[in-house]
Amino acid sequence: MRRAAGLPLILLLVTLIAPLGLPATDARAEPAGVVVVLGQWSDQIQQAAAAANVPWQVVASIVMVESAGDASLVGPAGGQGLMQIRPDINSVDPTVDLLDPTANLSTGAQILANLYERWGSWSQAAAAYTGRIDERGNVIERLDDHGLTGREYVALFERQAASLGYAVGPVAVPYSLIPREVDIIRIATTALGTPYVWGGESYEEGGFDCSGLVQWAWAQLGVSVARTAAEQFDTTERLDPADVQPGDLIFFANTTPVGRQADALAGGEPVSIITHVGIYVGNGMMLHAPDVGEFVRVDKLDTPFWRTHLAGYGRVQTGE
Repeated sequence: MRRAAGLPLILLLVTLIAPLGLPATDARAEPAGVVVVLGQWSDQIQQAAAAANVPWQVVASIVMVESAGDASLVGPAGGQGLMQIRPDINSVDPTVDLLDPTANLSTGAQILANLYERWGSWSQAAAAYTGRIDERGNVIERLDDHGLTGREYVALFERQAASLGYAVGPVAVPYSLIPREVDIIRIATTALGTPYVWGGESYEEGGFDCSGLVQWAWAQLGVSVARTAAEQFDTTERLDPADVQPGDLIFFANTTPVGRQADALAGGEPVSIITHVGIYVGNGMMLHAPDVGEFVRVDKLDTPFWRTHLAGYGRVQTGE
């Protein structure tokens, strides 16, 4: 990644782009009829984005963050070209000339499409693009060669995309797909972006942990729910996967060292301990408070980590 030394972000944006009333687009929509003026790479960015079914703003933002439009840049960590593609992080055809702008943009856009398919959000895809995401989808804070942490990098990417009229982040696409007509989801989505706080169960405490978020959301509807994820598992109605509806709870086991410690104490025998809970919001996604240092967000369920730790589904009994 290269940024002009001492050049404020807004000046960098003004230098690289000239906004022409750019309209927002739907998630993964082609940039039909939209003009991007990122120097001489405008047409190539739009073509590569359309071919990979990626919003052009996502590709353009990575270009701006990574290389500031320098197609010949080879970074200190081995990134190459406009999108600073690193073959050591992302699988790349070794015959592709990554210093060729067209090939670079095409390859980078497809990498982003694959990462989005895996993680379900562009912010997580951006983190994964630089190799800074863990198995749970949390951004890793490791510094890059320019001193940016993972979250600082993602925040810069999000600001760039927003400047081009495309919102990404904890309260943006694809969360427009969430059925807010379901009361519990409508309430829970108001907490998107709130910090994870271990033991937290209210805004007054600065945020929520996973089960505290569930308890708080249901309390707003006058429904009393048990406090911990394990207690919520024990006091909700078990459901078959085919019967799960938006608003139901999803439980996970052994997502923390607690489960592994229990296995050890049991002589290596598998022990399932409920350690995490989320709210199913439909479309294969859950809303949850993920972990220390993270924020309430929506995550895709069909990832290796969540599939491995899935323990079951539950429905809160409201007495209706």
